[in-house]
Amino acid sequence: MLLGLVSVAVLGLLYFNVSTLAENSSRKGEIEKLQLEIEDANAKLEDIAPLITSYKDKTAALSSLATVFNSEIDYLASLEILNRLSKKYQISIDEILPRLENTLPAVQGELTDPEYTVERYALDLRVTGRFLNIGQMLDDLEENDFAIRSLEINTGVNGSNVYAVMGLYSYRLVAK
Repeated sequence: MLLGLVSVAVLGLLYFNVSTLAENSSRKGEIEKLQLEIEDANAKLEDIAPLITSYKDKTAALSSLATVFNSEIDYLASLEILNRLSKKYQISIDEILPRLENTLPAVQGELTDPEYTVERYALDLRVTGRFLNIGQMLDDLEENDFAIRSLEINTGVNGSNVYAVMGLYSYRLVAK
């Protein structure tokens, strides 16, 4: 009887040890898999750091180039540039559609510097004038803090004037 009890106890211990070893082996595989996933995530994070630094550098450069506007009224007043350039190049502005909503994507949180928040506004123009004059006006628009996002030029009926639809971006810095 004692031999039977010892045999059952030894078999019970042997079963417990074998099942524990099998479970530990399974856990070891899961741990190795998690370690590989952590290493992969760390490698991807290392790739993001230079990108964030690049965004911050570009924002700092933009901050030195863009105009600071403290209100939407100041921004709209800045559109007087369009009036001045249209007179300079003898271009008729048929329509101006300023859109007062920031069009920068949600990652803007990384596109800020300590002093300013960068905002981007879309502006659409429909103009009529001579082809070369419109080209010169586009050059001056870029020099006056506008970025050209789209341009469509169509010939007029008499051939001397063209009709252009311009999509512009205007960047604005808002003091924090």
